[in-house]
Amino acid sequence: MRASYLQYLGIGYGKTAISELVGKDVVISFTYLSAKCVPLKAKKCFYHSSRAVLLLESISHLISFERLGDFWWWCFYENRPTLDGLLPPAHLGFPFTGQTATMRSEFLACLLALAHGAAAQGLPPTVDASAKVTKLATLPKESYTVDAPFTEGATRDPATGDVYFVDQNSNKILKWSVADKKLSVFMHPAGYSNGMTFDKYGKLIACADERNQLWEISVNSTKTVPAPQALNPSVGDKAAKGNVPEYSVIMDGKYNGKQLGGPNDVWAMPDNSLYFTDPYWSRKWWASGRKAEQDINTVYRVSPDRKTITRALATFLTSDGKAGSPNGIIGSPDGKTLYVAAFQGPGSGGGETYAYDVGANGALSNRRLWAQFGSDGMTMDNAGNMYMSAPVSRTGITVVSIATGKQVGFIPVAEQPANLAFGGVDQSTLYITAKTGFYSIPTKVKGGHLVK
Repeated sequence: MRASYLQYLGIGYGKTAISELVGKDVVISFTYLSAKCVPLKAKKCFYHSSRAVLLLESISHLISFERLGDFWWWCFYENRPTLDGLLPPAHLGFPFTGQTATMRSEFLACLLALAHGAAAQGLPPTVDASAKVTKLATLPKESYTVDAPFTEGATRDPATGDVYFVDQNSNKILKWSVADKKLSVFMHPAGYSNGMTFDKYGKLIACADERNQLWEISVNSTKTVPAPQALNPSVGDKAAKGNVPEYSVIMDGKYNGKQLGGPNDVWAMPDNSLYFTDPYWSRKWWASGRKAEQDINTVYRVSPDRKTITRALATFLTSDGKAGSPNGIIGSPDGKTLYVAAFQGPGSGGGETYAYDVGANGALSNRRLWAQFGSDGMTMDNAGNMYMSAPVSRTGITVVSIATGKQVGFIPVAEQPANLAFGGVDQSTLYITAKTGFYSIPTKVKGGHLVK
């Protein structure tokens, strides 16, 4: 029974056969040739390109492959204490008798893809094994909050190390003081801001989603201006009162006379130009009946003098040729590479992220699929790793090698992160925005950017 069942699983390379095993027992043997076996549930089926991969309950680390007669065997080590029970080393064999060499090689490639994904689900080497994610704050639901609090847009003030982020659905920009470990409201209302960054002059740049604008905000000035009035007073802040920190509109929400979809995330380059992603996701705080006006969702560039906006990418397609919606964006410290994430595409990690060369006058070229993970927000450390709000099989942060685009670790977080930044004076603490919460975890590295 064991041999025939495993043979069925091994032959089940096609999506239908593999997916039929979800919820059923899969037999694991604890020794190379022992007849002693234990069943585990097939927990989830996902697809890596055209290959089907089956995840087994309580299996997290895939260590090695070896050939034994007509079987391929591979060894799993379970050492993640958050799962129920710990398994000793176990081996699972697939008989390939009677199958073609092509089928054997294709299925082995599928298993290697699983090996990469499973082995990287522990903490990354940049985080101490004893480090814990700490919840610093839970954002309250106010009378004007649209649906529920949603934290986003984390960025670091390079002058102080303080972290600024948004509760977008409550129309606030908040400030975490690293000196006294206190959270305060910096700006409210705040144009339902989303992604944010600091530019080279220390100005806070915000994707002010309410009117699809980009704002430049001075965090050090004592000057104030009248609060912006609600675009749709039937939801959220119905009538703004008082003043807010001084800000200026550096992009009016239009391209070629048509409304943008909704600037989502923004990045300031070393020359002080800005790139921002522009998907279209309908918002309750927009004017009633508003429709998409741009023909594509793509990436735009604002010139260093903030006078000209251009389309940085004429198209934005996923690796399977379908229209995508760009989301998270970040550049390399030297300004030569730009990374743009999307939640669409056939990648195994909830989307894909692409890398582009940045040329003269900000032209983007040499697009390549960098990682098979999407991301809402991203940051990088000074040791060559990217931290992405990409859920794989549970909520948390996926850590990826910038050199290879491969996962090197995973930081579990109680709520699914949307954005993150290295903050503090020495930039060795990773701060995380995740739904209603604001979290942190100490690291053994520092941020790769002064503002992220």
